Amino acid sequence: MSKQETSWIAHATSSKLAVSATASCCYQPSTMALHDCWTVALLFVLLAQSVPSQEPPSKSRTSDQSTAISADVVRPLLRDLDGDTLELRDATEQRLVQLGAGVLRFLPEIKPSTSGEMKIRLQRIRDQLQKAEITTFFESSTITLNGKLKLADAIAKISAQTGNAIELRNAEAVSDTEIEISADRAKFWDVMHSVLKLAKLTIDPYTPSESLTLIPDQYADNERSRVTAVSGPFMFHVLSTQSELNLLSPVGSQMRTSILVTWEPRLKPVFLKLPMQKVSATLPDGTELAAMNPQAAPEFTINPGMCSIQLDLQLAKPPRSATKLAKLKGEVEIAVPGDRHQFTFEKFTDGKPQSIKRGDVNVVLEGAHRNNQLYEFRLRADFSDTVGILESFRNWIMTNKAYLLDEKGNQLEAFSSNSYATKQNSAGAGFLFQINGDPSKHKLVYEFPVAISRQTVPFELSDIELP
Repeated sequence: MSKQETSWIAHATSSKLAVSATASCCYQPSTMALHDCWTVALLFVLLAQSVPSQEPPSKSRTSDQSTAISADVVRPLLRDLDGDTLELRDATEQRLVQLGAGVLRFLPEIKPSTSGEMKIRLQRIRDQLQKAEITTFFESSTITLNGKLKLADAIAKISAQTGNAIELRNAEAVSDTEIEISADRAKFWDVMHSVLKLAKLTIDPYTPSESLTLIPDQYADNERSRVTAVSGPFMFHVLSTQSELNLLSPVGSQMRTSILVTWEPRLKPVFLKLPMQKVSATLPDGTELAAMNPQAAPEFTINPGMCSIQLDLQLAKPPRSATKLAKLKGEVEIAVPGDRHQFTFEKFTDGKPQSIKRGDVNVVLEGAHRNNQLYEFRLRADFSDTVGILESFRNWIMTNKAYLLDEKGNQLEAFSSNSYATKQNSAGAGFLFQINGDPSKHKLVYEFPVAISRQTVPFELSDIELP
């Protein structure tokens, strides 16, 4: 595949974005006790009839309100959540939800000693915030920048505002470039398109990295049409089109179109499926070209650290007179893990199973097996809805980290790990540690997402040249 095929067009499509460039040489709880079953029953009835009317959390992932949330803000609200009056408890629950997803990391664990009402309220708050977080997660990041900036400074500010890691590589030739940006909540890919064009950069989609890697584009001045489409945090880009003529059977003749799907690095998807029955192309005269394999739904492994994946579409071969596709449309199903939660297990030396539930996942410490100074921990994650990915993608399971903390808070890494018993809705991982001190003074921490969300992402590309 040539460099020309993988080059990206840079253009601005948002009316809220204006960019220009110049060259420069300057570098300028208390808890409530429930004593009998009648009290419990009455409590559940009252809660069912008195769910506070709650506004949805803010949809801005980068709002000032969200970033200002701290333990000092949440701690007094948690006390009021277990306050003396129903009105206070209802108002506090609503306030915690309105603060947004930043509250999640400060919510206390639900333990057997947690009162019945607190259990209900905490779980309800957690469910609403996680649902809102997943919804906004699949929206485009937005950027607000104004003024003339050096390229490196602009990239740093874009990264800070969106949570997307962006790396400049082999870009010394454009280190002096200044870009003038006027963007008011402009979408991520609109801003990036313009920055790429002005700095004559392109995205390297094939180098494994936790960031969006930008490199010089030697074909930046090529005027040939390069077709892209954006859907939220995802961008679809046509790499190539080929027509194949089967000399033995006309039925085997087809058109192959390769597209590249690139996403904002913050997403880190683990699964992608392409239902071919949703893929079709249309010629300028309205003739539709159907998928050659409409019953197929190929699944793609997304390696950790990748921000792009190439998809090859097989469609009916167009007539020789056709010079372009008016439209190419379809959809992909993408699964993205939510934020990782720290599941902490203590007093594991007795070898008894322990479990902690958060969101859609229940993490079980099946046991700790000792062999001299070595401890093997077996952790299993059970999902209520895994979107059917765990059995296929064991590599992703092993990217979730486990470690020990000693009494001083020092972190001890596992020196060996392996996956086991991976099924459609559960996954197991074993970790081996060497503990030199007292095991009872250590805590086991397992970082694992509390949910995996699957979203359907549509795409539509227009005016695609044919060979």
